[in-house]
Amino acid sequence: MNNFENVIKKIQEIVEKKYFTGAVLKINQNKKNIFSYCFGINDLEKNSLMKEDLIFRAYSMTKTLTVAAFLTLVDEKKVSLKDPLSKFYPEFKNMKVLDKNNLDEVIECKNEILISHLLTMTSGFTYFGNKNKTQKETTNLLSNFAKKQNDKFMNYESFMKKLSEIPLEFEPGTNWKYGLSLDVIAAVIEKITKKSFRDFVKLKIFEPLKMFDSDFFLKDKSREAKVYEWSLINDEPNLKKIENFNFFIQELDKVPSMPMGGAGLFTTAKDYIKFLDFLLDGKDSKGNKLLSSQILNDMTKDQLKKIRKNFIWNLNQDYSYGFGVRVRVENKNYPLTEIDEFGWDGLLGSTALVDPKNRITMCLMLSSKPGHNKLVESEFFEALYKDLKNNKKINIVEKL
Repeated sequence: MNNFENVIKKIQEIVEKKYFTGAVLKINQNKKNIFSYCFGINDLEKNSLMKEDLIFRAYSMTKTLTVAAFLTLVDEKKVSLKDPLSKFYPEFKNMKVLDKNNLDEVIECKNEILISHLLTMTSGFTYFGNKNKTQKETTNLLSNFAKKQNDKFMNYESFMKKLSEIPLEFEPGTNWKYGLSLDVIAAVIEKITKKSFRDFVKLKIFEPLKMFDSDFFLKDKSREAKVYEWSLINDEPNLKKIENFNFFIQELDKVPSMPMGGAGLFTTAKDYIKFLDFLLDGKDSKGNKLLSSQILNDMTKDQLKKIRKNFIWNLNQDYSYGFGVRVRVENKNYPLTEIDEFGWDGLLGSTALVDPKNRITMCLMLSSKPGHNKLVESEFFEALYKDLKNNKKINIVEKL
């Protein structure tokens, strides 16, 4: 087995400092496992250990999977990156937008929202917030997402109708903002395929990649990765278990009416790294091509270009954004990894990385709120690449 002493030390450190109760890690090279590690406790009350088959809430790591599923439709010529959103949902034809010179005013939108804008988070959709009308109204919409009305949960049809009534924060294509763009992509999937988003993802991703523990609800409560809330009490870190944590989830243990394309995935480390392996070449375990090399390349390269300066991510300035993933375009700032490395993280701390140059994939599953994402991805990424470069059994391509 390969030596990952820095990785082990770093995971032990973040657990011992009570940022998390434990972690599950898998590292592959060339789609073969080179290191697996489970450390710490899953349920502090029962003193049950972290295990490889625990099912975690992936949250925003869902986004990458949603994009990959959608891009199969682009490959099949069923949708174009240049298609307007209004082609599938006409209510988005004549959108309103905040006046950039006076954010208290709403004006007619000049640009249509294109599919490419959704994939790159340049659509003008936002998440929670209270800084302007768009954020406040989006917060109100999302606060009702998990509430039943007339004994029914919201579905994508009703969600899209309400979303279309909220002004965009900026003209599509002119800025970058983390928000609901990839949930809208999930809605577009339903409109194109006439299938539920969940069924389509099962068909295109879960089944061919044999991700049998993955779904959009907690299918096995006995294997739940418990969620803990981190806080400081008298300047000492404290972790308190949150039972049935359901942020952005309509029903924890039932198929939701609207599984969030940006946040709804439940999965294991073993399953998710199968998905990451797939992103190396677009092929399943049998060598079947599920995603073309061209579209995969587009997904994992800098798509922001001139507006890259507006990409606000919490690691460093060396990154841009592709389709649903951060993409490393330079390798000058701490932590050093590799140019073209890409991936994303989740609300509860979990993080994923794909390094095409060295054919490395990594999935680290964590489960606390807040997720301490910057700490994890800076210090853990540094430890990971130290071990990768120090390990004689792993062929890491050095710069010429």
